[in-house]
Amino acid sequence: MLKMNKETTRGWNIKLPAQEFLALHAANMSSEVLASHDPLTNNTARQQKASEAAMKRHNPRVILFHDPGDAINPHDVLESRPGDIFTVAIPALFMPNGHSPWQSLGPQPALAAQTYALGVNKEAVNVVFASDRGVYADRLMDALGLSADAAPDARVTETERQIHTKAVNIAAENGITGANDIRTILQLAVLQHNLRAAAQTAATTVADAKTLGVFHATQTGRLVKVGQDDNLMDAYARAQSRGLGGIMDRARNTMRCDAPAAADKEKDIAVFCCCDARAQCHHAFGSDRITSYASVGVFIPPYGQYPDHPTYAFIDQAWQDGVRTFTVLGHEDCGGIKALVEQRLAQRSGKKKTHGAVIDTYLSQASSVIDNALDFVGALQAGGEKIAKKQIYDLAAKEVKKWSARNVANHAASKGYRDAGVLTYFLEIGTRNIQALDMNEPIDDTWARMRGVKPTEYLHKVGDITPLAAPFQPRHGHSTPVLHWLGL
Repeated sequence: MLKMNKETTRGWNIKLPAQEFLALHAANMSSEVLASHDPLTNNTARQQKASEAAMKRHNPRVILFHDPGDAINPHDVLESRPGDIFTVAIPALFMPNGHSPWQSLGPQPALAAQTYALGVNKEAVNVVFASDRGVYADRLMDALGLSADAAPDARVTETERQIHTKAVNIAAENGITGANDIRTILQLAVLQHNLRAAAQTAATTVADAKTLGVFHATQTGRLVKVGQDDNLMDAYARAQSRGLGGIMDRARNTMRCDAPAAADKEKDIAVFCCCDARAQCHHAFGSDRITSYASVGVFIPPYGQYPDHPTYAFIDQAWQDGVRTFTVLGHEDCGGIKALVEQRLAQRSGKKKTHGAVIDTYLSQASSVIDNALDFVGALQAGGEKIAKKQIYDLAAKEVKKWSARNVANHAASKGYRDAGVLTYFLEIGTRNIQALDMNEPIDDTWARMRGVKPTEYLHKVGDITPLAAPFQPRHGHSTPVLHWLGL
């Protein structure tokens, strides 16, 4: 057990044996743990080859929508590996054409992520995941209670009220009175709404896009497939079934799945990561005590720009739930960053480059950051320095992550979250090594580290180049029993 007093951790209350490296970095103990490496000497030809091969594997089969506040990590349930799943956070209802306190009307992160992912792989299946450990149903029940005639609440939209009323009426018609049981039906109703919305928006990009709902009932250890038009009471009954023979029951579309042990532990670290299937934070850091919010490129704008941006609702909820460490995790070869860089470069040359209204609006959040990075690179190139496109992409990605981390820190300060700590990292896709970034570091220092002029800090000891997460493995057929059961 890692133990640190308050003075050592500079006010950050971190006691996370599964994330010792995060805690040690937070405590600024770089002389003991964080090694100073020359990236050129450590990046061997073999590692470079692995990195290039890994980057070509960006073709996820699953677009996974889930509530980032859910105590269950869907990656644990689906037993995913790097490259399998493109993750999209839905803090509440997926309402691309409506409003919710937890869903932004501006950049629409969930819709942008889905549109981008289907552009990468048009055959990817849209999977909406929920469990009986999700927090969103709790929020609705706290606001509206167990009655279909609850008094109006400013925190709840009309659509949310309708879903709540539907679930409560179904429970009443079937003689269900227990709060936990009604909550499960409400969570299933939310899942079905999000499933229909995901199918509707997916069809605007891919006419025959596939969608699937998956519900995890932790009390019975059951995974249940849920369709857009399924009877909710039938789905509830299947979720409550116990003692079914074997692991899979194909006739009832259920599968036995024990709740991960991590679900019973408090979440002390909130990680903002990219949707990219190759760079999921749970693969990099492990799932223990981590709650995450995935979006394309990890764009977190200043709070005042979009007051109802869902990332800020996620920060506030995480803080209320006891999270004190917020982490921004970027990665190399980021498609969202590359799309924005290419768009800004085209505009500078007088050309028009668009990725569609949804993605363009989303990417515009970080336009000024990218412009600053391109100005810096342009000055170097004017001085005769040769810079590869990949270096431009990665520098831009690091600048965006530093910008996002500063915005998280500023929001925490404005809300009076005095003990909040904000960390920034950058994942090397091929080697699975994780670089430490300083969100306040000037761009010329970041560039110097990329060029090997200054040392780069990694989250492992000197001479130890063993990846923190398992390297990429070739898949033969279905990668896990759960994905096989889902037909993925």
